[in-house]
Amino acid sequence: MTIKLTSQKNTYNTSVDSPSAVSTPENAAQVGERIKFLLQKYLIEERHDFIESIDNGMSFDYIGLDSLARVNLLVGLEKEFGVPLDPTAAYDFVTVQALADFVWSVVSSTPMDIKKVLAI
Repeated sequence: MTIKLTSQKNTYNTSVDSPSAVSTPENAAQVGERIKFLLQKYLIEERHDFIESIDNGMSFDYIGLDSLARVNLLVGLEKEFGVPLDPTAAYDFVTVQALADFVWSVVSSTPMDIKKVLAI
């Protein structure tokens, strides 16, 4: 499956070439890699000044994602994995790893220890 990211009037639009094709990750690490891929594509198109490598502990605030970019990140993950995600998830789970753990719990239908994921 190919993910295309296009920029039109400073928006971050995610479209999937084959909407019926859904991938199934094997673990949260694969979800995290997909999140990092989508973030890197966004940064290439929208944030030319951000040159750091994205790591699992990096927050979306630090990366500079606005609300539209966060929603579009979730839309891309919904399309790729074929699961509905709450649009506020990128605000509730504010790092790559926390969002990956959340998405994995939805995809795999396994309970998530929210206190552990949020480190509280």
